[in-house]
Amino acid sequence: MKFIGLAFQFNVKTAIVAEVLIVLVCAVLTYLGLLPVATVPDSPYPIGIFCRLTAGVAFFLAVVCAGDVWSCLGIRGRTAFLDKTCVHQTDLQLQRKSIEKLGAFICHSDEMVVLYTDWYLKKLWTIYEVVSCTGVLVLWGEGW
Repeated sequence: MKFIGLAFQFNVKTAIVAEVLIVLVCAVLTYLGLLPVATVPDSPYPIGIFCRLTAGVAFFLAVVCAGDVWSCLGIRGRTAFLDKTCVHQTDLQLQRKSIEKLGAFICHSDEMVVLYTDWYLKKLWTIYEVVSCTGVLVLWGEGW
């Protein structure tokens, strides 16, 4: 769930563009009669089923895979500081040193994403992050 939340945050714009392009291509191909259509009782118009089947799949794949595709093409994406991997979880001395340097990371950050759970505000550095950040984007989710 954390991966999906972060992938969505980083790749939603790419996913929307990919979905719109797929829908446009499918619509044109359907209009030209190159893709199958379905008829629905009590409806005078056929329905382009291929657009409906591929649009959601294209969006999901773009959210999940866009970063890897850009990386394979040599395009560098946005970078992220993950506090859970950069702040030591058990060694209190290393944890304190990391927390003392969080301000530098926050000052040089453009945005902050919080994958919120009920224990998020029970750790010192997460409280410090929220207090230090001027703009916070919060993704709510139980059991992240």
